[in-house]
Amino acid sequence: MSLVISDRYSELKKELDAAKKLKYNVAVVSVPGMGSSRLLKKYARENSEVKYISSPGEDLADFSILDLAYDLHDDALSWTEDYFHKAGSGQSVAVAINTPFIFEQIDFKKSFFKGHLYKIIWIRAMVEVEVGEMILEMGEKVDKKQLEEIMIQSGGLPQLVKYELVGDKDQVSYVLEPILKVINKCSPVDLEKLGLMTGDKIISKLLVDNNKNSGLGFDIKIGFDLSIKENRDEGDIKVSLYEKKIIEKMLDNEGKITKEEVSDIKWGEGKYDEYSDQAINKAMRRLSEKLTKYKIETIPKVGYKLAKL
Repeated sequence: MSLVISDRYSELKKELDAAKKLKYNVAVVSVPGMGSSRLLKKYARENSEVKYISSPGEDLADFSILDLAYDLHDDALSWTEDYFHKAGSGQSVAVAINTPFIFEQIDFKKSFFKGHLYKIIWIRAMVEVEVGEMILEMGEKVDKKQLEEIMIQSGGLPQLVKYELVGDKDQVSYVLEPILKVINKCSPVDLEKLGLMTGDKIISKLLVDNNKNSGLGFDIKIGFDLSIKENRDEGDIKVSLYEKKIIEKMLDNEGKITKEEVSDIKWGEGKYDEYSDQAINKAMRRLSEKLTKYKIETIPKVGYKLAKL
């Protein structure tokens, strides 16, 4: 068995074997480009009693893998809910989630799925030796210096390793966009668990250099009591309900929000023409002053964006 599969795969296999044996539900977490679907399909092939499911409406086995492409389907959580509701006694499920930020969303927190989830399994990026084995599997040869450069560029994401070796350089946006769309919404804590970030830096140079969002990995949480938690640090300052909605809107849109969207949240939809830009700027300035690790910058004539201090 090749090392590129065996190390990451053996870690995943051990977790899934336990879930299957003890009949509990797990979430298998990754981001696009990490090859998690390949690992899960391999597990299903090696275990004939395990059913791999990639669409809604199928029958469950005693142990099923739900790989519903959360990054592509807005209904993926709803589909998962349906499967969990119809699961019978003795049936357990492993749910592939490639949008880690969903764990902070209200719909997930209130879901039947969350209430019946026993454990979260994090798929990690490949280390250098695994990248080297993947390159050999592809029939390519590189020297040590080239391997180190591929590791720097890819950060150990299988899809980016492949791109570095044989990808069309004119298609860089096509390759990176699905990955960036997700990781820009992930917290640094989650990215560290995936092996994609060390300290406050993303380890893939390709992702950093091609990311249009200067505030990669915003870690801002608003509690039910409206308290602010930034970079895992809780403060004493609280936001208003409309400020909470503004921050949530920005976090869902790569840190950005338009002036019209601010107006809709603060004063109601369709009221933008009734309030001056000065009033909107004042509201956003007050919100920015409540942040200690981040700031809100103006995008001239458009709106606002989050940035790290």
